[in-house]
Parts: sequence; structure tokens; C-alpha cells
Amino acid sequence: MDAIALFKAFFVALTEYFKLRSKAFYYDIIVKSRQEQKEIVNEIEKLRTSKLSSDHARADLLRVELKREREFIEHISTTYSTPQSGSTN
Repeated sequence: MDAIALFKAFFVALTEYFKLRSKAFYYDIIVKSRQEQKEIVNEIEKLRTSKLSSDHARADLLRVELKREREFIEHISTTYSTPQSGSTN
């Protein structure tokens, strides 16, 4: 019986470890995405103050990239925020 309890405790600990790693991975993605979005917004603002039409065209392309980044992070958030089954200790 002690061996079974030991294996069970090991697998529970392993499961919790992987849950923690998953959350840390998700957090890193969120932080990087927010930083990327901030850089894109700053670049858009800088280009919009320019009087060159090529800069305005580049700003439009960056706006599309910003939209894609926001959609990506929304998708990731939806994926990681799905309700988990199990006990709610």
C-alpha cells in the first residue's frame, strides 16, 4: 500500500508541476504580447506624425499587425482560460 500511495503522490505532484509550467508559459506569452503591442502602437504614433505618405502606409500595415496580435492573444486567453475539471480545493 505504501508504494501505491507514493506513486499516487508522485503523479499528483507531477501533474501540479505541469499545470504550473503551463501557467508560467501562458504568462510569458501575455507579457511578450503586451510588450509587442506597446511597441507597435508607439511606432504607429511616430509614423502618423510624419508627413510622408509612405509612413502613413507603413502605419496602416502596422495597424493590421496590431489587430492580428490582439486576435492572437485573445485566442490564447480563450484557450488557457477554459474551465478545468477536477477539485476546487
